[in-house]
Amino acid sequence: AELSTALNDMSSEVGDKGRLVSSLTEQIAAADAEHASAKAERNEALDARKAAWEQADELSEQHKAAEAEYNQAFEAWQRAVPREVLEGLLATESLRRQHGLTGVAGCLVDLLDVPPQLVAAADVVAGNQLFQVVVEDDGVGLRLVELLNRQGRGRVTFMPLNRLQAPDVAYPRQWGRDVEPLHKYMKCADKYAKAMQQVFGRFVVCKDRATMEAVAASGAPVDAITLDGDIMRRKGTLSGGYVNHARSKFNTYKQHKQLEVRLKELEAAKEAASSRADQLGQDILRLEAAVTAAEEARKGLRKQLAQAKAAVDAGRGDSSKLTAQLHEAAAAQEEADRQLQELTRQIQVAEAELATDMHAGLTAAERRELAQLQPALEGLAKELTAARKARNQAQSQVTKLQTRLDSNLLKRMGQLQAAASQPELAGQRASLQSLQQDLARAESALADVEGRLAAVEARSEELSKEVRSLTAGCQQLREAAAAGSAAAAEEGRAAAALDTRQGQLLARCEDLARRIRELGSLSAEAFEKYQGKDAKALHAALRKVQGELSKYSHVNKKALDQFANFTEQRQELSRRVDEVQQSETKIRELIAALDMRKNEAIERTFKGVAKNFREVFAELVPGGKGELVMQRRKPGEEESEEEEGDGAAAAAAGAANGVLERYSGA
Repeated sequence: AELSTALNDMSSEVGDKGRLVSSLTEQIAAADAEHASAKAERNEALDARKAAWEQADELSEQHKAAEAEYNQAFEAWQRAVPREVLEGLLATESLRRQHGLTGVAGCLVDLLDVPPQLVAAADVVAGNQLFQVVVEDDGVGLRLVELLNRQGRGRVTFMPLNRLQAPDVAYPRQWGRDVEPLHKYMKCADKYAKAMQQVFGRFVVCKDRATMEAVAASGAPVDAITLDGDIMRRKGTLSGGYVNHARSKFNTYKQHKQLEVRLKELEAAKEAASSRADQLGQDILRLEAAVTAAEEARKGLRKQLAQAKAAVDAGRGDSSKLTAQLHEAAAAQEEADRQLQELTRQIQVAEAELATDMHAGLTAAERRELAQLQPALEGLAKELTAARKARNQAQSQVTKLQTRLDSNLLKRMGQLQAAASQPELAGQRASLQSLQQDLARAESALADVEGRLAAVEARSEELSKEVRSLTAGCQQLREAAAAGSAAAAEEGRAAAALDTRQGQLLARCEDLARRIRELGSLSAEAFEKYQGKDAKALHAALRKVQGELSKYSHVNKKALDQFANFTEQRQELSRRVDEVQQSETKIRELIAALDMRKNEAIERTFKGVAKNFREVFAELVPGGKGELVMQRRKPGEEESEEEEGDGAAAAAAGAANGVLERYSGA
């Protein structure tokens, strides 16, 4: 009874532990799922951060390239615009941001949308007017002018919209679509139309140059321009020719503005990618903490599960032992009851046999047989004793095997059955899936790294080939430089020798020239007479001539040269005198023509003055008549005393030049 009660208590305890094991198994499965989910989220965040880093690096490279292009475009725009205008525009934009000014629309070129085929024409027509700043009213313009003057930076022309008046132009229509207003094909906001017409309103774009010339010849109040930039003013002046589109103000400005916008977009995208990478980094830290917490929870639950399983296994072992003891006790009780019944029966039989004479009813043959069986009975008793001993040994062996089965094999079977339970298997499957995902991710990362490594190795091989090629080229250049240096040194030595020889020959030349000068002028025959003779004969003749010349040392040897020089100078002076006389004649003719025009102008002006004098005198003196008469000087008439001085000197000079002063007064 005690063993049964203990067995029931132990079974109840084992059942409680089994339910705890099942609960812990389910909790472990949930923790495994949570751990796998957190790990998957962390891996996704890692991949996203990696992609964000790659995007940020790519955007950084694009930003560097765009920045280089922007710098080139800005430099091109700087070269196309006058320096003071550029400084003024930059200063205006800085002041607008600094003082928070509103009403500044920007440069005219920012407000226009010009078709590509009209860019050359617009560039030629507008010129630097493209960079005039459009403002809403003159108050904003005056404020900016004041600030610019205070800083003394650059020059800017402002276009206040409240002061602009669109020109009223009658455009020619007889050429149809071959001649159209230039601003017709330009687009801008309606509020800025006056600014556009202010610059382009008096220009028409023509199909070709012949049409342009016809428009200019028609007397239309417009200036004509072709698509190539040839322009003809209404006054008849023609300008244009080759247009360098690379230095176009419109193109360079638009390109630099587009690249500026592109640069800002790339910078914003790069900052966004970097911010996203930083945010993902924070998310990764949070997810790492979640993964670590889930892992710790899994470890704790697994530890509790292991302890619960150990308790269940121990309870099951104890229950098995108690069950075995109970079975042994029951078997022993049954054996004892059976032996007790057998002994009771034997006792009854023995008592019955004792009550009767066993030999009385036996025959002589039976008695002989009994006497013969008595030794066999003793042998059987011995055999029974040996069988009981063998039975006891077998029972002991069975007990040992039962103990081993209960303590080892059944326990192992319970462990295997518990391990094969569905919740534990699900948890292990979840762990297996997580590990498989990690393996696939690692294999993908490995493939990516191997691909990059292959690309890097290929690039490294190409660079190595380039380095080897450049090294070989550098070596060749060094060898060529060494050979060139040797050749240069050799040429330097040869040049030094030639310089020395040249100096000697120049000194010899100067000496010979000095001697020739000492000889004086020679006839042309002297230069041909001695050709073909050897140097010794020439030197002998020279010594002979020098000896003879020594007799005439008192004679001027340069007289012939001086005569030739003076003759040439006289001819040159005579030619100049003729030119001066011709110029004097032309000047006198010009003076006479101017005097004639002057006299005509004086007479014409005097007639107008006399007419006005008569009208004014008639108004001032009613009924009176006044006449203004010009006094002409008669030939030979002398001037009065009041007209002496400078006027007399001028008249005398005029008379001397053949010009007679015709007027003396009025």
